[in-house]
Amino acid sequence: MKIVQINSLFAPRRHGGTEVFLEQFSAELVARGHQVVVACLSPTPTRRGDGRLHVHEFPLRNVYWPFDGTRQARWRKAVWHLRNAFGHGGAADIDALLERERPDLVHTHNLAGFTCAVWQTIRARGIPLVHTIHDYALLCPATTMFRRNANCGGQCLGCRLLSWPKREHSRAVNAVVGVSGFALDRHLRGGYFTRAAQYVIQNGDPRGQNHNAASREPSPVMRVGYLGRLAVVKGVELMLDSLLPLVPHQCELIVGGSGDAEYESRLKSRYEPRGVRFTGRVDAAEFLAGIDVLVVPSLWHEPFGLVLCEAMSAGVPIVASAVGGIPEVVEHGQSGFLFEPADGRALREHVGHLARDRNLHRQMSRRSSAQAESYRFDRTVDRYLRVYEQTLN
Repeated sequence: MKIVQINSLFAPRRHGGTEVFLEQFSAELVARGHQVVVACLSPTPTRRGDGRLHVHEFPLRNVYWPFDGTRQARWRKAVWHLRNAFGHGGAADIDALLERERPDLVHTHNLAGFTCAVWQTIRARGIPLVHTIHDYALLCPATTMFRRNANCGGQCLGCRLLSWPKREHSRAVNAVVGVSGFALDRHLRGGYFTRAAQYVIQNGDPRGQNHNAASREPSPVMRVGYLGRLAVVKGVELMLDSLLPLVPHQCELIVGGSGDAEYESRLKSRYEPRGVRFTGRVDAAEFLAGIDVLVVPSLWHEPFGLVLCEAMSAGVPIVASAVGGIPEVVEHGQSGFLFEPADGRALREHVGHLARDRNLHRQMSRRSSAQAESYRFDRTVDRYLRVYEQTLN
């Protein structure tokens, strides 16, 4: 099968978990004998290929490159989002690629910069089309539906305006996949993908296998870690403020990841003097091997959270907020604990419970490691291939 994958970015450029997933997913498809063509954006477009995997980079047809964290004036942001919603972006580039490659199927992911107009281009050529929902970019330009330190109950006027063309274009999609039932349902309730077959496929762990960590012993002082982007929506400050009373006698706090330079500097200046260790960007497997409990304190409705299955692969119990797709992964009282978002007291009680009860930690570690089998990446690929076959048929 010849498959075109379309995403805003592709390795070595990465913006988040979608790029990590797509890189490994493409490699797995190639390993199974399929031919994969990746279309992505780049400030310096080029073509490259390796066996059955070919990458085509295209120029961004908008007013600035939005993926490097550079701050922009509000009017420039407004122009960018208007063009991304109502323009045709890279639709002509994709049309030329399809004419040249003649794929059996097209699979789209994040389309910022390309614009959702590419769906109409694909539809016009009669090529079966699958789309995966990785975030809320179709509903909200900020991709999070989180504003003024709170989750949005619905779309504001600006989001409704900018999402209208995307919703109309979504009628061209043959099959839609949500990385969680929560993410898929939120789009369906918004009127998206009305003509598409619907599936839920949770991401597997693309960076490792089950490490059989069922027998790992917790440290004398529980090592509690956060791993991910440092941002307000991620609830890092909630975690640190809630758990500082347990430092240093019951637990050690370790923060892995990076974020906006100003926000990261503020976190370090506030919490490093109080004993919190910041590691910066770090290899996920190495980080998880060095902690006893992972805290995922998200305030926003995480669609999925790749770090959840990475922790399970390492046999690490998880304490996470019950938002978005997280409760579909973490079994409360089994592989970890769930708490209501922003409930710092419950978070502290769960971590303290694990710090005091080492037998409970061992049981949750075994359960977490066993549950990781459900998130093996080869199973994720199997599920997508079944969707491909059903869509082709």
